[in-house]
Formats: sequence, structure tokens, C-alpha cells
Amino acid sequence: MRTRSHKLIYYWTKRQWELFDLRADPQELRNLYGQPGQEAVTAELQATLARLREELQDDDRFASEQPPDGVDGTVAQLRGR
Repeated sequence: MRTRSHKLIYYWTKRQWELFDLRADPQELRNLYGQPGQEAVTAELQATLARLREELQDDDRFASEQPPDGVDGTVAQLRGR
């Protein structure tokens, strides 16, 4: 989940989060997730991510296996030629 000022990443295989302030740390070197003072932005981005996942029906159905034509389908395969 990315906004103009922040980026929130969830690594589902590790169940770990990362939060970066893109204005103060454009190189994304300092993980702010869980740090004091970051609760509001973290909650906002997590809520937005949850809403988008529901809206897009992202239910992790391909979390443990790839779809038959790959994640991007046959279009990505054709571009690679």
C-alpha cells in the first residue's frame, strides 16, 4: 500500500510488516512499523489495504500456488518473447 508520503508492505509468508516515510526516507532504509507515533498512519494504511483487497477480491487464493497461466497470465508470457 503506497501513498504520496508512506509505503506499507506486508510479507504474508513471514507475517511481517514494514512502514516507510517516503518523504523523510526516500531510500526506504528505516522501517517505522511498530514505532511510537506511527500508530495512526499504520492503522489508516492497513484499513485501506484491507478495503482494497476486499474490493478487488484478493483472497490469497494463489498464495501457495501459481495460477495456470502465471500471475500475469499469457500477456506477460508474450511480452517475454
